[in-house]
Amino acid sequence: MLWRSNGTPQGTVPVITTQPMSNFYHKYGTVPASFDALYPLDGGPLFFYGGSEATGVERCATDGYQVRPIEIAPGPRSSQLGGIGAAGDALYLGGNDGVLGGELWSVALAQVQFPAHCDGDFDLDGTVDFFDHDAFVQCFEGGPCPAGMPAPTADFDHDGTVDFFDYDAFVVAFEAGC
Repeated sequence: MLWRSNGTPQGTVPVITTQPMSNFYHKYGTVPASFDALYPLDGGPLFFYGGSEATGVERCATDGYQVRPIEIAPGPRSSQLGGIGAAGDALYLGGNDGVLGGELWSVALAQVQFPAHCDGDFDLDGTVDFFDHDAFVQCFEGGPCPAGMPAPTADFDHDGTVDFFDYDAFVVAFEAGC
């Protein structure tokens, strides 16, 4: 699991759950050689190894709210990842796409940056609008919560309980806008 925290027990919440690397090794036969995979960029995303049945083991980026894989080998094949580094406006990483073999790949940093998070933008679409309020109420009432949000998302004040105080805290953030 990957966690996000504001330094308090109540503010420590999971961002994502990925399959254990051993599951990937047995299924795909490839595992990153190193598990010291967290690599933060100044003011930017955090990078780590993760994946799913759909993507295989890939380098992933997160801002603590959303996660996106950086796929070198599209589909369920793992990219046999190597080192990672940034220079100028590019991210450089080693990997194998299954066609060209192991190479140095570059990705524009703009492609892996996330917009600044805004608490009122509950559905993470970049705007604060009625759809955010509707999504929060649906989640608050036990319905589906937006994908990409840390669970439990209706626990807006991160005190471990979904109650009126969460609704109130969301309304304050919603009215404040971004």
